[in-house]
Amino acid sequence: MKPSLSVIVTLLLPLNVLAAGRERIPVPNWSVNATSNRAAFVAITPCRIVDTRNANGSYGGPALAAGGVRSFNVPAGPCGALPVAVAYSLNLTIANYDVSSAGWITGYATGTPRPFVSSVNFGSGSPVANAAIVPASATGSIDVYASGTTHLIIDINGYFPEPAGTITGVTAGAGLSGGGSSGTVTISANFGGNGVATTVARSDHKHYERTIIVSPSAGGAGLQAAIDGITDASASNTYLVKVEPGIYDVSSGGLSTKAWVDVEGSGEGMTTIRAAATVPALFVVGNPEVRFVTLEHDGAAGPGGPGTGGAGSVILSSGSSARFSHVTLIAKAIAGGAAGVFFENPTSLTLNDVTIIVEAGTGDKAGINGTGGTVTLDRVKMSVSGGDGTSYGILGNTINLTAARTSIDVETTSTTGPAGGIKLTAGESASLRDVDASVSAGTGATVVGAEFSEVSAKIAHSQISAASGRGIQMSGTGFHELRVENSSIAGPDNTIHAASANKTIRAAGSQLNGGAVSAATATCAFIWDETFTNFASSCP
Repeated sequence: MKPSLSVIVTLLLPLNVLAAGRERIPVPNWSVNATSNRAAFVAITPCRIVDTRNANGSYGGPALAAGGVRSFNVPAGPCGALPVAVAYSLNLTIANYDVSSAGWITGYATGTPRPFVSSVNFGSGSPVANAAIVPASATGSIDVYASGTTHLIIDINGYFPEPAGTITGVTAGAGLSGGGSSGTVTISANFGGNGVATTVARSDHKHYERTIIVSPSAGGAGLQAAIDGITDASASNTYLVKVEPGIYDVSSGGLSTKAWVDVEGSGEGMTTIRAAATVPALFVVGNPEVRFVTLEHDGAAGPGGPGTGGAGSVILSSGSSARFSHVTLIAKAIAGGAAGVFFENPTSLTLNDVTIIVEAGTGDKAGINGTGGTVTLDRVKMSVSGGDGTSYGILGNTINLTAARTSIDVETTSTTGPAGGIKLTAGESASLRDVDASVSAGTGATVVGAEFSEVSAKIAHSQISAASGRGIQMSGTGFHELRVENSSIAGPDNTIHAASANKTIRAAGSQLNGGAVSAATATCAFIWDETFTNFASSCP
């Protein structure tokens, strides 16, 4: 008989669950029987497996019904080549659930009896998340039971693989030395940094040499002190600062990062790093990855605005390289500008599964505002709103932008300041795929859905919409090209406008809704307008 691994997970039951009484209440402490005590944890880049708020499908909708069970095969899901494992390290979030009664969800291995325990309890109406190690079936499948109707989100950050059977010989491979076929076998391994594909520490698995845990009792000062206390971080000695649930006030100076030190919260809305006045919530130095956290800047007195030296939720220093995953960025200001992310000449900025909310009464405002570097967005939701001043989703100068599965919503009441979903100036290129950008402003304001000044751009499977003004504008006098494929472009003045004869416009298989295409050099194929009139080889 194989020995067993018992994983103990402690859960706190909210009072409204204890008072529910509709069913027996799950016990707060429970054990999970895995198949081997030799299973070791393997961390991976966090990835979203299930979101029932999406369209119906194996890993999407519909929502979990009360008393219902849904099965999810993890290796066959949308997160790539995940192996069949004994158990998976998951973050379970429930949202948009029936608040008429309290309830819970339970995760367990497919094909096994449902344990009388809960993975997440709910009852107040707000989204609730919890981390859980969920055992899986022999094929890597898990079941989720819901006592009440709810939407479910599942993110994975690691797994416990089942080792093979009896070892009869060990041969050292790349990055290893030693081995043998009998007796005591010694293997030496080089765990330098994240490694490469031919070393022990593969580049697709995140490894850390040190982990530091910070509790809310330490506050923002304690969190900064934990990072400042790291003096030996390097490519071969990486650190993870794990931040427990709570609010960390860093208004005294903002939180500053370091090279080779990643920061991980306990979930968006669970761990909040907050700043006010003129300091950002996070000042990025080095090459950190920040994940599962909310970063909030509340400039109630007015931070001055990103265009005039003010602060936003995140500021990147020159030469830095930052990655954000499963992060919410909030920037608010009654007077003065605000930005979700502000940067000057970083090496790169990568946002995955990030929400950006910017609200400013007056002053310049932008979801992302910066100069230089490479910006990569995937599954980003951006909202920018407010009064007078410029308003942009993305405002970039000499940046290279790649955006996919991203939504940008800009709504301003300003009648003077220009507004745009995207405005890029003097960059090398822009690539938009599955991007939805919509812009509206007060009467008289200049509105452009997306503007590319001295930048070539390719737009595919996207929607670019301006409530007034132009859908897309190509500015400047240099030679650049705009390609639009399988997209919808809307603008009452012009769907597409090119300011110079040196700009080449090519559009195919798309809807151009509104004003005429205004360009000296424009080629269109299989285009239809707002009345669905077809233009086989001309531009409307």
